[in-house]
Amino acid sequence: MDPSVMTVSKPVWSSKAKGYFCTLTSVGEGDAALAVQAGGTRKVLNVSVVIPPVYLWADTSSYQFGSYGQSYIVFMRTSPDTRPVVTSDDQTVVTAGLPVWDQNVKGYLCRLTAGKEGETVVTITAGKTVKKIPIKVAYQPAAIYRDTYSYRFQTPGQEYTMLFRTAGNLPLQITSSNQDSVTVGSINWNAKWKGYLCTMRAGGKAGSAVVTATVGSSSVTIPVTVDLKPVPISLDTTSYHFYYRGQHYTLLTKVSASVPVLISSTDSSKISIQTVQKGNGVYLTNITALQEGQADVIVRAGSRVAHMPVQVSFVPIQITASESSHRFSNLHQSCTFLFHTSYNLAPQISTSNSWITSVQSLGWDAGQKGYLCRVTSTGTGAAAITAQIGSAASSTIHITVTCPDPMLLRAQNYSSSTGYLLLVDTAHHKVGVYRGLKGSWNQVHKWDCANGASATPTIKGQFQVGSRGYYFDSGYVRCFYYTQIYGNYLFHSVLYRQTSYPSVVVDGRVGMALSHGCVRLKLENAKWIYQNIPYRTKVAIY
Repeated sequence: MDPSVMTVSKPVWSSKAKGYFCTLTSVGEGDAALAVQAGGTRKVLNVSVVIPPVYLWADTSSYQFGSYGQSYIVFMRTSPDTRPVVTSDDQTVVTAGLPVWDQNVKGYLCRLTAGKEGETVVTITAGKTVKKIPIKVAYQPAAIYRDTYSYRFQTPGQEYTMLFRTAGNLPLQITSSNQDSVTVGSINWNAKWKGYLCTMRAGGKAGSAVVTATVGSSSVTIPVTVDLKPVPISLDTTSYHFYYRGQHYTLLTKVSASVPVLISSTDSSKISIQTVQKGNGVYLTNITALQEGQADVIVRAGSRVAHMPVQVSFVPIQITASESSHRFSNLHQSCTFLFHTSYNLAPQISTSNSWITSVQSLGWDAGQKGYLCRVTSTGTGAAAITAQIGSAASSTIHITVTCPDPMLLRAQNYSSSTGYLLLVDTAHHKVGVYRGLKGSWNQVHKWDCANGASATPTIKGQFQVGSRGYYFDSGYVRCFYYTQIYGNYLFHSVLYRQTSYPSVVVDGRVGMALSHGCVRLKLENAKWIYQNIPYRTKVAIY
């Protein structure tokens, strides 16, 4: 077998075909003989390779580049369809990419990229057809815009991103004269800014450098100084130990000078960090444990470096509560609970139902060596107070809240603009007076009343306190200390004779339905509303 004409693969057994397969691949024109031998049997297969002529078309016969990194995409078509091979005689002058089929143009595209100045030939081969394209790279002057004319670094590792724009968006080269002090990163086109972005980074050595941006034969320079001064760094913690995955700790860093501060981790697989600058040289770094091991948090400011060693070792965590369950017998009762945790880790304390209980974390108690929380009953039912340390441990106190007074419970559903609330229960002939706010009303008074008779019922709904007065007369009786609910519906005293002050009771009954629609109260209770309940207080009647 002549390898310049054809190559042959190793035979492979096929159980389906019950025979061997091998692949023949043409390399060049000519004749070859394939010999197959099995035991004492030998057979020869004569093979001819004939490469037909290929029509090759390219969209350019020559090209000239004017800048380093400039590119041009050659468009090619072949018939019959044959993938072309594109090479450059001098890859330091021009490099050629791999031709790629493009369905939109129904042809092959190949990117040519300019290097140093000079001349070369790009050769396109398709079958036996060869096309040569002479290429010249001659740098031309080009306008360069930069957003920075000089820069000063103050901390090693500090970065700054520059913006460059060039005539015709020509690519540019950016170099630093002193890599120990300043390095430059990759150059990337940014469509939003319509220019090139390049990031400079301060090295660990003080000094100066000149950053040069070049396009074609044009260049601009940016003087850069790395001025590293000793800056005091204060950390609130000298070391830290994490005990479970996902545990957080916030590191407080203070610096005494207005210089950039860089905070990093020596091993991002062990801990992750996220820093927020609070102003006046104060930085908060949230550190999260990821995997077991060791890492350092590194803080750099000026020429100073501070280290906080971090140890991550996952161990079993436990939380114990002072009670497993608790029962409240009324609303707005409070109780304090204590949680002990492994390694005194701070738990997150929450309630499963904020309508039934509210919870307030009181923090660490040094005397009891645990964490306190205050739980207050706000509604009836069951809730769970849970102390949790990430996903490592949790402990629950089961809470039950009952309320013997349904009127107090009902009051929690209402809001009032004055801090007072009045409720009237027409079925049970009661008036409730409450102070507080929605969901947190406390009962001040609860009185018997006489509401409207069945023929003249008291209106139901939500209203607001209006006008008030010392007395009014109705027929032969007098009602003292009236407070308007709505229209002619009032809170007022039981019925008295028409004297200048209440002295003789005509009808003092309460605790039943017998009025003409108003809500009658004993004299002292009507007087209390008259003197204490503000204008526009909510009145709910049901």
